[in-house]
Amino acid sequence: MRRAIIFSALTVLLLLALAGCDQKEQGQAPIPGAQGRTPINLDYKINSLAEIIKKDPANLNAHIELGNAYMDTKRFSQAIAAYQEALKIDPKLTNARADMGTCQRRLGRPDLAAEAFREVIKIDPGHAYAHKNLGVILAFDMGDLEGGIKEFEKFLELAPADQNAPAIRAEIVRLKTAAAQKQ
Repeated sequence: MRRAIIFSALTVLLLLALAGCDQKEQGQAPIPGAQGRTPINLDYKINSLAEIIKKDPANLNAHIELGNAYMDTKRFSQAIAAYQEALKIDPKLTNARADMGTCQRRLGRPDLAAEAFREVIKIDPGHAYAHKNLGVILAFDMGDLEGGIKEFEKFLELAPADQNAPAIRAEIVRLKTAAAQKQ
């Protein structure tokens, strides 16, 4: 019992000492230190998180942080595996699922990326960035201009003041022009 308490305390301290991710799951405690990350820091973080997971396979935050670290180092297949482990623990993690979709796209798998973003939207229809990212995949990777426009419009409905909103509005106009020329 005492050993478990000590191990839990050490795990929390180690996680607090590690560099954090840029995107946190809602309801998850943030891990500070996202600035100043270097590949060496991320490799140290990856190794530390792997050790934590080896000792505590149900550590949700460690799986998410490991996925984020792999994603930051462009190890997308490994990031997907880490996010999948997190999703086994909590299938409702929209940000981990969205990050997994981003990794799938970076690996040239737009169909799996679209599936991930659609699942995020099913869980949380108000997840603006899932709509935006799905719009990108539909319009640019899959050639579904109407589908892309629809998702971009939903993004703007949900996040009209977002910093990307002007570019998305301009893209909608361009896509509508392209769709009209196709007909």
